[in-house]
Amino acid sequence: MPAYDLCVIFPLITDPESHIVSAYFEKIGYTGVRAPTLDMLQCIHLLHPLALPFENLDPLLARPVSIETEAVAAKLLGSARRGGYCFEHNGLLASVLERSGFRITRLAARVLWGMSDQALSPRSHMLLLAHLEEGDFVVDVGFGGGTLTAPLRLDMTGEQQTPHGLYRIEPHGTDYLLQARREGAWRPVYRFDLMPCLPVDYIATNYYLSNSPASVFCKTPFLAKVTPQGRYGLLGTQLSRRDTEGELIERRTLGSVDEACQVLSDVFDVEVPDMASFAVVWRRVLNTVRD
Repeated sequence: MPAYDLCVIFPLITDPESHIVSAYFEKIGYTGVRAPTLDMLQCIHLLHPLALPFENLDPLLARPVSIETEAVAAKLLGSARRGGYCFEHNGLLASVLERSGFRITRLAARVLWGMSDQALSPRSHMLLLAHLEEGDFVVDVGFGGGTLTAPLRLDMTGEQQTPHGLYRIEPHGTDYLLQARREGAWRPVYRFDLMPCLPVDYIATNYYLSNSPASVFCKTPFLAKVTPQGRYGLLGTQLSRRDTEGELIERRTLGSVDEACQVLSDVFDVEVPDMASFAVVWRRVLNTVRD
């Protein structure tokens, strides 16, 4: 009886998500060699945030957020101009990297952005660790206005230059502390350990962050977009623009629903999925600011 290569005969059965890899590379514009190297990782890590925005419109508009790979790929890689938050961005990237031959560990972090490095916060952020011949690298394309645009060496305690600013990773007790250089000072981004997570470990946190009235993602618009010249951010009604070193260039307040939708489309490349619901939410946000 002849031997058959079942991976050739049934490619979609052996790897039902194989089509996602090609769609992902097309979306971000990656045309390089597909091999698990540092060069490939660095290229993808820059192209991903340049192509895919960070946004929270689904939680904000009370729409369900699935972190299943197929659902995330349909949202971020489909014809609609959409982005997502950490579980979507880093979850999708983890799947693509693993199917490209990389060895990836999923991790969780305690967000400290805008807080002290001693603050207590839950392990609510997803990040990745890539294991390469050169060493272990922190990978994170889903942290809003502080999103990395290059992988960072885990074992390097000094400052590390990325296309969009300086970062450093320092030991912090039994954890690691990621810091970003902003406006002349080192600011804590998040604290993490090396305990591996499985995709199922993020389900409860994702549900809370996308459904709880106490979650910032359910309260106010939160968007970020990387460009070759820097970053744009939107928190509530405040639109900001920073250069590649994180220095603030401009900040202004958005007013009407029409202006907000125009900015989402033109600046963040995001298509509002439900205009009627967004109009209600935006007016609520405006009233909160005025009060």
